[in-house]
Amino acid sequence: VVSLSFGCSAVFLIGAADKAAVAPLPIMLRSGDCLVMGGEARLAYHAVPRIFEHTAPEILREEMHQVIGQRDEHAGMWEYLEHSRINLNVRQIWARN
Repeated sequence: VVSLSFGCSAVFLIGAADKAAVAPLPIMLRSGDCLVMGGEARLAYHAVPRIFEHTAPEILREEMHQVIGQRDEHAGMWEYLEHSRINLNVRQIWARN
């Protein structure tokens, strides 16, 4: 699993396959961070219990304006990112023989 984060910072928790087995490890994810989970970690309990609003980097706003412009129909995009995060996940699944 490859996970890319954009927008506000967040706390990411990762534990074991059984939620009761170990206390989850908290990891701070910031905009632009890439998290890779392979092997047994793919099946581990994971969650995002907290998003820190207004932590999206200003460079993200500037890049958005350069790419999509400052048209009225895009006005809500930055407001959304000031309170949220976008997480893009890529997974590869193989068929069992």
